[in-house]
Amino acid sequence: LNVYAYEAKAKFYAEAGHVNSSEQFILTEAKPFEVVSKGKCPVMTENEACLEIKAGKCKVTIDKATGYLSGYHDGSRELIKSPFAPNFWRAEIDNDWRGWKPAHYMPYWKSAQETLAAAPVEVKTEVDGASVIVRMSKSLEDYAQLNMSYTVYPDGLLKVDYNINIADKTLEPLRIGLQGQVDGEYEQVAYFGRGPQENYSDRNDGIFLGTWKTSVSGMMFDYVYPQENGNRTDVRWISMTDYRGYGIQFLGVEPLSVSVWDTTQEEIQKAMHAGEAKMLIDAFVINVDH
Repeated sequence: LNVYAYEAKAKFYAEAGHVNSSEQFILTEAKPFEVVSKGKCPVMTENEACLEIKAGKCKVTIDKATGYLSGYHDGSRELIKSPFAPNFWRAEIDNDWRGWKPAHYMPYWKSAQETLAAAPVEVKTEVDGASVIVRMSKSLEDYAQLNMSYTVYPDGLLKVDYNINIADKTLEPLRIGLQGQVDGEYEQVAYFGRGPQENYSDRNDGIFLGTWKTSVSGMMFDYVYPQENGNRTDVRWISMTDYRGYGIQFLGVEPLSVSVWDTTQEEIQKAMHAGEAKMLIDAFVINVDH
């Protein structure tokens, strides 16, 4: 329920009809997402490099060396351009490099993606009669233990479970989530969450929940000094499609934080002025975070 108060008469600071104040009330809490999937149990094959799980026309690929989701083919095209890897960092913002300097105090989170990619991984698989489950586990040295599982259902639905146990001595990361790249044709973005403008944990109570439609460029904010940008909080689902409505959708068992970029986190980090971050040619980056 959205409630607005408008100025009835023109004031010296605003015309009549100006929104004086507004508030949103949640009448029904969101129900947990439940998987409903029917059909034949997926079939898994294995080679030296990866595990492949076929569910109907869909094929899910898990890289054995990293334990990451490296492919999702829907029967006609590959939707993923790069593996979805754990990410605990963000391009630094003004308050970071001017103020509390996380790169100095938490360098292990900044390099975690590279450290984890090279870390030994334990991969286990199981078939429960209706789905195929792949579990992976690896350590970020003695800072944290990461466990993930991928459950593939008969219709190609992929459920990702993500758990990280952080050591008591370790400072909290700047984000917890997955970062990957999807096909560059999927420029149209729709999501249910807080919007339409960017919002973070310190700026979400005043941003309304709703179903918002935009583009990848519309999801971003071009700060004068390039930095982390474009996040949306309390997101239940986000879809990225081409102009025909064909694409990929992410749903959260819990509300997510998401952002979509036409460049990479590394490019945003090293750019010194607006427009300097090199754009991706045929892909978009998506961050799916807690």
